Amino acid sequence: MGNILLALVPAVMWGIQPLILQTIGGKTSNQQMGMSLGALIFSMCARHGIYLASESLVTGSYRQV
Repeated sequence: MGNILLALVPAVMWGIQPLILQTIGGKTSNQQMGMSLGALIFSMCARHGIYLASESLVTGSYRQV
């Protein structure tokens, strides 16, 4: 269940970002740059196993990456 929720994070953020950007008053170029950097940061965190730390709290075990 946790993996499904983890996979939905980018989709939810992608949907919320235009609403936040419209409220703040940013341009389309700001949205594109933010989306690219957000995807990069999320993928790096997922790749390097930051989500495994939270998984170890739930299951009680820890895997080395």
